Amino acid sequence: MKAGFDRRVITPNIFENIELGGYGYFLSRRPEKLDGDLYVTSLAVEGNNGDIIAISSLDLVGLDDRVVRNIRGIASERTGIPSDNIMVVCTHTHSGPATLDILGCGAINHDYVEEVANVVIESIYYACSVMGDSTVGFNRTSVGGISYNREGRKELDTDLHLVKFEGNTDALLLNFSCHPTILGRSSTLLSRDYPGYAGNVLEDFLAINDSVLWTTGCCADIDPLVNKDRKDRAGIGDLASMGNRIAYGAFSAYRETETFPADVYVAGREVEFPFDESFAFDCEGEIEAYMQLKFGKNTDGFVRFMQELKKGLESPHLPKSRAAKISGFRIGNYALVGIPAEVYSSTGLSIRGEYPDTVLITCANGIVGYIPPMEEFERNTYAARRGQFIYNRRPFRHDCEEILRKNIEWVLDELDDVSR
Repeated sequence: MKAGFDRRVITPNIFENIELGGYGYFLSRRPEKLDGDLYVTSLAVEGNNGDIIAISSLDLVGLDDRVVRNIRGIASERTGIPSDNIMVVCTHTHSGPATLDILGCGAINHDYVEEVANVVIESIYYACSVMGDSTVGFNRTSVGGISYNREGRKELDTDLHLVKFEGNTDALLLNFSCHPTILGRSSTLLSRDYPGYAGNVLEDFLAINDSVLWTTGCCADIDPLVNKDRKDRAGIGDLASMGNRIAYGAFSAYRETETFPADVYVAGREVEFPFDESFAFDCEGEIEAYMQLKFGKNTDGFVRFMQELKKGLESPHLPKSRAAKISGFRIGNYALVGIPAEVYSSTGLSIRGEYPDTVLITCANGIVGYIPPMEEFERNTYAARRGQFIYNRRPFRHDCEEILRKNIEWVLDELDDVSR
């Protein structure tokens, strides 16, 4: 077994043409200060069986699938790895540059996105070129008291997953299910949010400089606890506090984790997520409902948002579905599944109840939007309503979470079959 690692800076050189992404509506947030660099962190792994996979994690809110396809295609040509064996994920920080095409949540600087794509390709190539003998181990620990379910549901996944590499590459892949949104809509700080702080502390503790790769789990309804009941988000001290809690939790689990050589396997599946063709848009009704919110309102921006959405929905050629691919990697007995969506904690817990040795990585290979459970549409929650609209389209059909779950289970079953 072999592994290689690489990290590169993707901080924009000039702030004046950059808007921050993740929050709406039409806030025109521009970065004024830098809270440490943003990075792309890449890991390449060759199994004992000769198959190779690569995972790149970017400190960004997300990337459109078109950009990801381009990255994976060129990286495949450069490395000889099949594009299906490459996973490009984003940490989903809401304090990075706008890089995802979502309505009213930051204007994209396409020159910057192109520069980032080129850096990612080079990072994947380098990680593959420096692969050397390595072993891998898996562990998880619970880190409670730092997150909460913002939709009032009972589900809350507090598991922190660790994938540890030793040998030529001493590195650590982390996965935790909580939105990186400690810094809020009024912040003008360019930041990795709490994942950056957790990674920095762990790299110092473990003396594995620049070798922590962060992935975000199923957290469409999960926020940092420090944000609860706040009209706006918290500050830098809270970033450090949450990052420290995660780092301390990971530290002992890392020390206890034994490593071993392993095989690597790949599976994936193309999925069509249908839109709700019966949806009837009520612009005035949506604005009236928004006005009933207790805090966090941006009335002028929301009215503009609704007006632009209305124009888009009046098109006679609206798509009936959105295609996306679920990617699955198996390293030894552990599976890593890349999901190109924002997914509820209940979905993740349900899947992991049946497939416990699984890491679910969201915002992977693009983002098609929120895919909430069916009952959330009945409750008319953010992810089932306004969270659908930011993608400038009709909402998903109410059974899309079931479609997603069944196809993730298919990928996991396929990984089990090909590894036998």
